[in-house]
Amino acid sequence: MKVYEGASVLKFLSGNISAGDINMRCPSCGFDFTHIREVGTLMGQDEHEAVVYKGTGIIGKTKSRRSAIQIIFDCEGCTDTFALVIQQHKGNDFLQVWADIGPKNPQRFRWYEPDE
Repeated sequence: MKVYEGASVLKFLSGNISAGDINMRCPSCGFDFTHIREVGTLMGQDEHEAVVYKGTGIIGKTKSRRSAIQIIFDCEGCTDTFALVIQQHKGNDFLQVWADIGPKNPQRFRWYEPDE
């Protein structure tokens, strides 16, 4: 699995498909056609700050104090399954893209933050 952070996340947002609207691109092959497969909460480590976000279930954990939202995608152009992770930290929401997190699978996905 490869983790993209900071400005490198922006290269996976494209405006090439529909009149300049922003869409997700596959981090492995750059294809513009992807599908959301699951949305869930990665639970934070702080028992007072970690929450399950409304409308989601727990699908993993994060090493951060606060919880994160993970949106899991499949790509139409290759076999990659990837995730957009929104991690809350001290009043800011940081974006990461986790590439090649596993094979396409119709069963429920469960991923954890990568080891550092």
